[in-house]
Amino acid sequence: MGFLALLIRCRIYRTLKEKVKKPNYLPVPAAIRELEKIEMTRQLDKVYRIDHAVTKIQKVILSAFGMD
Repeated sequence: MGFLALLIRCRIYRTLKEKVKKPNYLPVPAAIRELEKIEMTRQLDKVYRIDHAVTKIQKVILSAFGMD
């Protein structure tokens, strides 16, 4: 389990490092904390929607992984 967690953390680190060119701009724990702030709710039509607007930092993280 620890090995898989390390692989996922490494993938997140490398992806963010390639996308964000500033050194130490967004460490992995900070990125995870920032993504935890995103809240989604399931509407009556069974579609998930974001409750609040996505911040600039969250947009950078999501775009690094190909999400909008």
